[in-house]
Amino acid sequence: MEIKVLKRYTLEDQRELGEYGYTTFEKYKVKKEETACKTTITVELVHLEEAYVKEYEKDAADFDKYEQILSYGFSLGAFANNELLGVAICEPYYWNNTLFIWNFHVSGRHRRTGVGRRLMQAVEELARREGFRVIGLETQNTNVPAVQFYKSCGYELGGIDLSYYTNDDVENGEVAITMKKKLDRT
Repeated sequence: MEIKVLKRYTLEDQRELGEYGYTTFEKYKVKKEETACKTTITVELVHLEEAYVKEYEKDAADFDKYEQILSYGFSLGAFANNELLGVAICEPYYWNNTLFIWNFHVSGRHRRTGVGRRLMQAVEELARREGFRVIGLETQNTNVPAVQFYKSCGYELGGIDLSYYTNDDVENGEVAITMKKKLDRT
């Protein structure tokens, strides 16, 4: 397997990677309690009686944005015999010295084979080499498999956004979770 800078990423590439979503029997329940003197946000892992299935729409507008992000030179692809196995679409935020992962996707056939971990390690190596202080990403409280993977790669909860997707995210049960990995400045 070879990790290299991604020069292009099209809707067709996304289709070839296959399934763009997840299935889980757990979620992180997010609850906000507020008084005049205190606000508490609780994030608790809970079991679901039925599988939660999420499939993302493949929006052509996303790929217009990805094309711009690719031009910065921080996005990576994992390849074997010229076959795309996974992508990390990364954008530099120079104002706060962060490398932000917009899209991290490994082909369904290659999940749990080390491709994702190797790709994430390559993102970290790139970020360190370029002097970024942190790598950030956004996922959902319902995407427990992703949260667990990111935690296993050293990422921590960085924030909760209660209205990232809609004005009713908590009520709808899908809340944005920001995860970050702080990098040593050695």
